[in-house]
Parts: sequence; structure tokens; C-alpha cells
Amino acid sequence: FFNIKPQYQMLRSLVGSEMCIRDREYMNGFLNRAGTTWHHTEMDWVQALHSSESKVHLYLQWTRYDKDCSPIATHPALWIMTKIAGNWGAQGRSSFAP
Repeated sequence: FFNIKPQYQMLRSLVGSEMCIRDREYMNGFLNRAGTTWHHTEMDWVQALHSSESKVHLYLQWTRYDKDCSPIATHPALWIMTKIAGNWGAQGRSSFAP
């Protein structure tokens, strides 16, 4: 479930959340936003808020860790997952993560 590709590339919106806009610059700047000590990210928990056969709204939380597995930052988020042409992917997501 967590090896999910975005249906569209993500871009930061003006209020600090992320929206489904086709722009690769957001992903190219990830290391700058994650910080110089970032090593990996883990999903802490996931809760389905609404779902159908082709769409689900998820409330989740993830944590960024450094190479020593010490947490750097933890952020809750909302994701909209859709099934398009038989494949599940992130249609949009929102968080206050930098």
C-alpha cells in the first residue's frame, strides 16, 4: 500500500499544503524541505475517513528520521487516493509540513 505513485506530480500551495498540480519543481526541491539530516520517512498510522471502490480519503501521520533513526519531524496529513485505469495513486494531499 505504501509504494504508491502520485497520479499527478505535487506542488506546494500558498497556504503550506500540497495540491495535485502537474509541476516537477516541488519534488525536485524535496531535499531542501526535508532538511540536511533527513535519512528516511516512515508512515506512523493511516485511517480511512471515506471510501468507495475507486476513491479513498485518508487521514495519516508520517515521521522523518535522521540516519541514527532519531525523529526530525512528525506531521499529520490528508491524502486523496484514486483508482485510475486499474492503478491506485495519490490524487492529492495536504499537510503543514515544510
